[in-house]
Amino acid sequence: MANELKYQKISLTAVPQTDMSVNAHDGKPVVLIVDNDQMISDTRVAIFESWGCAAFAANDAETALAIAEAKSPSLLIAEVALSGLGGVHLADEIRKIAPKCDVILITGDVLTQAPLIHRSGAGHNFTVLTKPVRPVELAACIERLNFTWRDGPSFPSSQG
Repeated sequence: MANELKYQKISLTAVPQTDMSVNAHDGKPVVLIVDNDQMISDTRVAIFESWGCAAFAANDAETALAIAEAKSPSLLIAEVALSGLGGVHLADEIRKIAPKCDVILITGDVLTQAPLIHRSGAGHNFTVLTKPVRPVELAACIERLNFTWRDGPSFPSSQG
């Protein structure tokens, strides 16, 4: 595979603070995307940035919690089968940091969807999507959450 991409994992403390020092982000909603697959999380960051959000990616729970502490996200999109803590427990921990954070959990296992929806109804309050998740499906889900946007969303219409 001559064109194989390689990513280097760095500590959050190695990220320049100039990029992460202001929580307001010019009024943009802060979205935290957590997935084991860096290509997926990076792609979702690019999508949310194109929709006018301040988006941050993490590939593990430890990094996600550090970003949440620094940024207080408005929206968390996390893989259920996240290494370590797991997406559901991560969502619970992030809600302790940012109580009003909306949560979308993504699973590749249809068998886990029903128990997750049941758990959501039992007070955990999150939305569950099954892979593959296209941007238009994320947009529709966010519309249903009544997510607050700075200047209105510029994401693709879920109507067509």
